[in-house]
Amino acid sequence: MKTPKYWKPILGITLAIVTIALYTIRWFAFSTPILHNELERFFIGDLAFMCFQILLVTVFLETYLKRREKEVLREKLNMIIGAFFSETGFDLLKTIAGVDRNSATLVEKITPQVGWTKENYKQAEATFHAYAPDIKLTPSSLASMKKFLIEHKTSILGLLANQSLLEHEQFADLLWATNHISDELQARSSLDNLPEADLAHLELDTKRAYEILALEWLEYLEHLSKRYPYLFALASRRSPFNPACRERSTR
Repeated sequence: MKTPKYWKPILGITLAIVTIALYTIRWFAFSTPILHNELERFFIGDLAFMCFQILLVTVFLETYLKRREKEVLREKLNMIIGAFFSETGFDLLKTIAGVDRNSATLVEKITPQVGWTKENYKQAEATFHAYAPDIKLTPSSLASMKKFLIEHKTSILGLLANQSLLEHEQFADLLWATNHISDELQARSSLDNLPEADLAHLELDTKRAYEILALEWLEYLEHLSKRYPYLFALASRRSPFNPACRERSTR
């Protein structure tokens, strides 16, 4: 039998009603202690208090502890995501944006700024969801991407082995998409004169990773803006979609 989705609120309301009802019965039915009804009076009182304890521990305390546990786990995940972008993610996003011939149009629309609200970030994500990248891969860009992904393959596989990432499906999908591009490139001994079908397949794989990578980058910068403003200031100035920033970082 499937557990109802909102079982905790239902349980909480039920226990609260039962507790109030039992204390009400105890108050009115046994307002004047009499020797022969002491057992019933104490039984109803203990039963009401037991319902209150279950309400307090199961519904409120457990909910608080689980929420706190999720917050701690999310903080750890953000640390992992931060390490990924510092070592691999930012440069990979910059590389893919470099072969996207329309990426410069995104600079003003999805590069976070100081003072952005949650709505601004949602709008930026919606903008990228609706965006159609124009990926054009060349033998040179493929070779550069292959070299980069091979150098970082061990760290990507290490992140995939982290069980904590099961709580963050989008980031896990990003790692799988990135690893898939690496496998596709390594499976080809030569990246020169690739058939059109192969090139189209690689461009599709790159677009898939590009979308998830950009959305994760936005989420990561939103986290930095709240917790680490000094890191956010640096990250927001180094927009991977800005050709000028890409040129400066390669010098």
